Amino acid sequence: EQQHQPQQQQQQQQQQQQQQQQAASSTASNAQQATIHVFEFPQRGQFGLTLEDSRGRCFVSSLDSNPDNPADTRGLAERLGVMKNDILVKVNETSVHRLPFKEVIEHVKKERYPIKLTMARAIQPNHWNLTTNEGADATGRKRKLEQAQQQHQQQQHHQVQAQQQQQQQQQAQQHHQM
Repeated sequence: EQQHQPQQQQQQQQQQQQQQQQAASSTASNAQQATIHVFEFPQRGQFGLTLEDSRGRCFVSSLDSNPDNPADTRGLAERLGVMKNDILVKVNETSVHRLPFKEVIEHVKKERYPIKLTMARAIQPNHWNLTTNEGADATGRKRKLEQAQQQHQQQQHHQVQAQQQQQQQQQAQQHHQM
């Protein structure tokens, strides 16, 4: 019976963590109208995407096919989950959403690999209105991106804390069993 108790506690903690993550994700989605996605590209080469500048934002204008295999219509970016109109906000740990387009591209080219590209994705289709003058003003867009990034960092922090707690509990259980 004592062995079942730690398992039950662990299951309850996992359920609580999942509920917290879902609540945080829901809050972020509703408040910022964007989600944050991190994509890791393992080596230098073709990413399978085209970036363009629109109103001060570096966005994915198209997803390209695999140049090494013409039969494969999906490039690396698309296979990883990148979508058209995603906005590049970070390269590895460096925020790039305020940088001029040319600097963003140079930053991507000089980074070491594997490289992580953090993208903001609109919840509602065409929320960004990248090719027109409609939509939120620059200040509102900047604030939304910053809020979405902050929410993503908080989620990562909570996940790390939960993992540390879980490791501590496992170590305590192992010590108790000895």
